[in-house]
Amino acid sequence: LANMVSRLMLHQNEVGTQLQGVGSYQNELGTTLDQLEKNVDELFAAQRKVSVESADIEREKAYERALEIDSKLGQMGNVLENVVSDLNAAQERVWSSSSGIGGGDGEGKDEEVGKIIGVFNAHHETLAYLENRARAVESDLVMVGQVLAKNGQ
Repeated sequence: LANMVSRLMLHQNEVGTQLQGVGSYQNELGTTLDQLEKNVDELFAAQRKVSVESADIEREKAYERALEIDSKLGQMGNVLENVVSDLNAAQERVWSSSSGIGGGDGEGKDEEVGKIIGVFNAHHETLAYLENRARAVESDLVMVGQVLAKNGQ
């Protein structure tokens, strides 16, 4: 009987030691869960400040601006094509009329056409510069849109 009691006491001590280990493990797990809960709360608090909707709105505005610029560039291209075709037609008329007329009047027309061509060339250079700047702005808008999209995800 004494032998059995001593064995029971040994088993009880082992069970007590194991229960203490389980208790310390539960305490450690509770601390870890508390820390995790605190981190999640901080994460949600930080996410409240950054609205996904505002990033979407900014991205939509950038896209609309890019569409407007593209439309304006298309219109400028059409206007430029019309100007060039009108200029070519006018030049053809002048060349054909000046070659047919043998007087000093043809030189005056040539001079006027030369001035007009000079003005058109200046306008063409200005439009080419504006087109290059518009393309640069468009590429910048695309880059901004990509950055906004990246930050929005």
